[in-house]
Amino acid sequence: MPDFEFSTHIDAPIERAWSVVSDIGGWPELTPSIDSVESLDTDSVLVGNRFSIKQPKLRQAVWTVTEIREGHSFTWESKSGGITTRGVHALTEENGGVKLTLSVHQSGVLAGIVGVLAGSTTRRYLSLEGNGIKKHSEQAAS
Repeated sequence: MPDFEFSTHIDAPIERAWSVVSDIGGWPELTPSIDSVESLDTDSVLVGNRFSIKQPKLRQAVWTVTEIREGHSFTWESKSGGITTRGVHALTEENGGVKLTLSVHQSGVLAGIVGVLAGSTTRRYLSLEGNGIKKHSEQAAS
């Protein structure tokens, strides 16, 4: 089923990059690919916490955190119309900085069709989000 990925290098300590990645409520300030974020539980990235996210051209979606490696990665899922979308935000220390990898995996009966129809938007939004995280992390680190 459809898989999408974006990676970039961030010239900042992993702790700084994690503080940006895990501040989901602040994401609308980082990227034009997110209009709004509403925490449905607490603002923290904790397993079970849910976030309602509105993005341009997409339906509002509720994302539930399913896994976390504190300071390194979190995984969350959104289910809608027979499709499960799993997103991973991962940080790995490399070359005096951090490698940020954002990935999206879709599964379900309609995943293939949605992947074809929305694939370019998904790739664009991953790039916008990743570059926004990079820029904000590096600015704050200087």
